[in-house]
Amino acid sequence: MALSIALLKQQSPLEKVSPDTDFMEALNAVQALQNDVAAYNNGVDDFNAIVNKQKSNVQEGGNVRVLEADLVKLEAKKQRLEPEVVKACQDYESAIDDKAQLEQLKTRAKEQLDQYCETNIQLYEQIINEYLEQFNTGFRIINTKYQYTGGTPSSQFQIVINSCPVDLGNQKTPAGKPCFRTTLSSGD
Repeated sequence: MALSIALLKQQSPLEKVSPDTDFMEALNAVQALQNDVAAYNNGVDDFNAIVNKQKSNVQEGGNVRVLEADLVKLEAKKQRLEPEVVKACQDYESAIDDKAQLEQLKTRAKEQLDQYCETNIQLYEQIINEYLEQFNTGFRIINTKYQYTGGTPSSQFQIVINSCPVDLGNQKTPAGKPCFRTTLSSGD
């Protein structure tokens, strides 16, 4: 196109040669492409300025560890947005919610168990003491209470022999200290 227009001008140098529409469209396309290339080159120059500034900071004694830490943070932010990480975070939040609900259920169940134990342990202490009195034993049960040693519900109590309270005791109770195994006979 451009060559054909140049040949026409060469053949008649004094006359005006007007470009046709094809030539004008091609010229506009070339100008648009030149504008795009100029914008791209300006962007490259901007990024090169940033890179050169960063290089000069490092060469002037910039703290590489700070830059590495910044890089790690940026990589972590990028990774945080990956689908499998987003799903894992959602699963974790769901598990926390489930745990909170289970904790509430556990608290309610413990309150109900406490209420049941408080009511029934005192009742059974009274009934057992009535039976002990019928058998004419020399002791009674007192201070009955419930506890959750090791997470398992159990009861703790004392016996009274001659107005002297005696603890239940266990294998670790010293030999000289009164406890059930040293104060009660096998028949008791």
